[in-house]
Amino acid sequence: MKIKIVIFFILMALFMPFVSGAQEITLGQASLSISVNIDNGKSELFHFDLQGFDVNGILCGSTSMDVWSNSFFQYSFNIPDPICPIYLITERKIPGAQFTGAFCSNSASADFFGYSSNSAAFFVEPGANIECSFQNTAVKVPVLIIPGLLGTEMKKGDELLWADIDRMTNPFNSDNFMDPLAFNNDLTPGDTSVNNTNVIKKLETALGLVSFDYTDGLVDEFKSHGYLENESLFLFPYDWRYGASGKYADGLTNVDLLNQKIQDIINQTGEFKIDVVAHSLGGLIFKKYVIDYPVGYSDSAIRKAVMLGVPNLGAPKAIKVLLQGDNFGVLGLSDFEMKKIAKNMPAAYDLLPDQQYFDEKGSFIKIINEDVVQSTHEEKDLSYHESKDFLISGNNLNAAAENGAENLHTLSFDKYDLRWAGIDLYSINGCKTRTLGGITQENFKNVFGQTLVSYSALKSIRGDGTVPLESAGSLPIDENNKYYALVADHGKMPSQDGIKQQIANILDQDYYHDINADLVTKDISQCQLNGKAISIFSPVNIFVTDQNENKLGLADDGSVINEIPNADFEIWGEHKFLYLPTDNSQTYTINLTGTGNGTFTIKSENIINNEVAEAEVFSDVPVTPELTGQINLAGHDTSLVVQQNTTSQPETILPDGLQPEEPPPPPPPDPGPATLVAFEPNGLIENEVTFNATTNDANLNTAVLSRGSGISPWALANSFSSKFFTPGGTKADAISNDDYYQVVISAKTNYKVSLSSIDVNIRRSSAGPDEYQWQYSLDNFATPGIDVGAQGSVVSSDNGLAMPQIDLSGVTNLQNVASGTTITFRLYAFGALGSGGTFAIGRLVGDDLVFRGSVNLITHTLTYTAGVNGSITGSTPQTVDHGSSGSEVIAVPNANYHFTSWSDGSTTNLRTDTNITADISVAAGFEADVVAPPPPPPDPEPEPEPEISHPMPRAPASSSGGGGGGFYIPPVVKPLPAQIAPLPKPVAVQTVTLPSAPRRVAISKQTVKTEIPDIQPVVAENKTVSLKNIKAAGPAALSEKSGFLDYFKNMLNKIISLFLKKW
Repeated sequence: MKIKIVIFFILMALFMPFVSGAQEITLGQASLSISVNIDNGKSELFHFDLQGFDVNGILCGSTSMDVWSNSFFQYSFNIPDPICPIYLITERKIPGAQFTGAFCSNSASADFFGYSSNSAAFFVEPGANIECSFQNTAVKVPVLIIPGLLGTEMKKGDELLWADIDRMTNPFNSDNFMDPLAFNNDLTPGDTSVNNTNVIKKLETALGLVSFDYTDGLVDEFKSHGYLENESLFLFPYDWRYGASGKYADGLTNVDLLNQKIQDIINQTGEFKIDVVAHSLGGLIFKKYVIDYPVGYSDSAIRKAVMLGVPNLGAPKAIKVLLQGDNFGVLGLSDFEMKKIAKNMPAAYDLLPDQQYFDEKGSFIKIINEDVVQSTHEEKDLSYHESKDFLISGNNLNAAAENGAENLHTLSFDKYDLRWAGIDLYSINGCKTRTLGGITQENFKNVFGQTLVSYSALKSIRGDGTVPLESAGSLPIDENNKYYALVADHGKMPSQDGIKQQIANILDQDYYHDINADLVTKDISQCQLNGKAISIFSPVNIFVTDQNENKLGLADDGSVINEIPNADFEIWGEHKFLYLPTDNSQTYTINLTGTGNGTFTIKSENIINNEVAEAEVFSDVPVTPELTGQINLAGHDTSLVVQQNTTSQPETILPDGLQPEEPPPPPPPDPGPATLVAFEPNGLIENEVTFNATTNDANLNTAVLSRGSGISPWALANSFSSKFFTPGGTKADAISNDDYYQVVISAKTNYKVSLSSIDVNIRRSSAGPDEYQWQYSLDNFATPGIDVGAQGSVVSSDNGLAMPQIDLSGVTNLQNVASGTTITFRLYAFGALGSGGTFAIGRLVGDDLVFRGSVNLITHTLTYTAGVNGSITGSTPQTVDHGSSGSEVIAVPNANYHFTSWSDGSTTNLRTDTNITADISVAAGFEADVVAPPPPPPDPEPEPEPEISHPMPRAPASSSGGGGGGFYIPPVVKPLPAQIAPLPKPVAVQTVTLPSAPRRVAISKQTVKTEIPDIQPVVAENKTVSLKNIKAAGPAALSEKSGFLDYFKNMLNKIISLFLKKW
């Protein structure tokens, strides 16, 4: 007879509450308590899946729960329902923890347990109190460092090309040994034997002199935290010449190679998530990896990412590299060699400022054309598209590389939120170092007709010396996760003090360094440039020493030295540009030496809170090779002391005068509101019944001047004249008798008009009306008109008098009047002495009746709102002109949610509405992430009746009381699924009953086993039993019921085998 088993099982809610330590789930008349521990004592949230199986091994229900580690708390339900007698509880893998063992016990009866990898299986009867403990050890989440431009060694065979510091610093060597690094015009390598090797850690000479620490300090910092290189700490070398947009010969990109590297780390370590540190160009490659290899929110291979000085919107310094070259702060590196290599290199174009940068910061290229013969001087700030044309057409740069960069830096790429991929995102950006904000190209045509081209810095902005803060800081990141480096040098940032410790603090919370607040902060208000920017246009060298003996300038061997924190020094041909911070009361000794004959000019700019407050210029100072001098910075005043030779006397030179930085021209006088409609009656003779406006805005229908039926035309040259006004009439009489002039104004389709004023010139005869009143109507006076302005008087009968202006700007009804609505104005005249008296508009020079205001396209309001569990990125509400487009908005789901649709049915979360003809108001909808339940395993083979009896190994009783131990289930190879579906709803569900007060689970840290208990075989007598007999006999009889135990053993093995085979 088939055994009938009736057991009560809990129906878990779809969303289990978060609890601490142990969570108790009442299984009908039984209970299950779960606790989890991690040996580092940290509080971590662990995730568990519970599955129930029927007696045939079929999965009949499942749920999941979250349990905090290293604390104990009980939570219970009471919902009796007969479903399943066999259960599997599984701990999911979380980053930073490694499962080491599990142990279950039962204080009420002698139920049986099995263990498999990170799971425990058990059979439950009513009255059972199951307690399961899971033990974990802390492990390092693997870290991957992605370097930036120039951050990987490049070799041609065994010959080191980049970066061979000894050959670079040797003044007798040319840097053309690096020529094989150059690309062809078709963006392919000029030398295919060049390959990348290792990420650069530090650059040092053959004598061991370190000139550049790139990642060495950061690697050592991680090692001090217990990371092991190539075990838990990895670096990603790549060919930086290809950037984020270039393609290798096999069609792969650096993005594809990064994906492979991440998969290799996961396969090697067995971890399913890693952390990333991405510097500069490496951040663009990482960002594109996240976009090109999309996964579900919970399935990302990245746990945390730190973005370090990433040029999300590009950097103007890339323009200098392409036009002038740059040594990138590397001692001895030739600007010209780097310009040659950069010309066809995709990476150089990936770093150019993009459209979004232009929208944020404005023009980044200025052109100055000066012709001494023609005495002309022209300046132009280029638009974004003019800048691109200037670079490609004007300077013969690579159009294909530029096009690849444009395809990379789309609006959606720039605004992409990496948090959508489930990544915990951080940034550390330099913000107090003078950074190039643009380039000026000066084309100087001399008396010989030769055009000499030179370049200079357009403006100084805040950043890390290479990447502007506005570019690096444009990535969407939680405000609390944004850090600002107050002392930053872009190329050295990964290993700079303060920065490397902050990176380690973010990724490894087992250790913590106190960070000097003068080095790294979360307070962006500290990110201000305050200092002196000095430009030298001359054959003069400069050398600076600060109060701490740090040096900046050109050394005797011609190499560049910069030891002063946050200072900057660049050489562009004979021009030299330096920035010296002054916000910490620094003092400087600035010495000059001549290098040739001629003249030099020095410009000193005082920068306060990121803006140039004033500039001092020393123009055309004579110079000889023997010249020595000194620049004295005293507060806001600067002076120059020079000595032409050893026999001459020192001379103090004062600046030409304080000059504001390129002051804008004074604004033109405000012309006031535009004239929309005007009547100039000059040339009219007599008897005109109507008169069309002589000035009429193109977007208004033609305005017409006419008369009311109570008056008639009268001949008066150069005016629109009438007579037969009611003698002795009042305003009421004029209205009643239609004694008025009328003008009708209306906007054309899709336009609206706003009126601001009326001006009118009036001439009356001695017997004509001497009072008047303006009125308007929006229904053609079907209802009484509305007065505008005070009642006026025409005090004399001169040949035309200008009346006081009527102000309409405060009349709400006359603002934004859309097409389809007509505005009718009437000028009522009254107080005539006789019917022969005349009242005319005109007789003065110019317009005699003028309506001023504005005409604009009708605007519409676009309103985007987020439903529950999401937000909107982008501008909302937006006001846009009729027929135009709105700006892009993105519906961003919260963690563990996804976007579904907008309320108008659109299913794309990134949205730009175009050709707007009406207001739009939509809401974004979001739903919780739900992974579909796995299909049930195939039906098992029919099991025999449970009269089969075999001896089975039996573990000794647990020391914690009650039954313990159990049979052993072999380790499982395949991982469990990431999400388990909730239990199916039972036929009848009783009300949930919570206990009046929680009770502690009888498990403590001392009684938790950290290993699977040893299994000792016990030989038992074979007998046929039933569940009923087991219940009646109690715990002591269990050892004799080996037939049932063997059945249970087979069932558990079969259930786990079937379940895990599927996954």
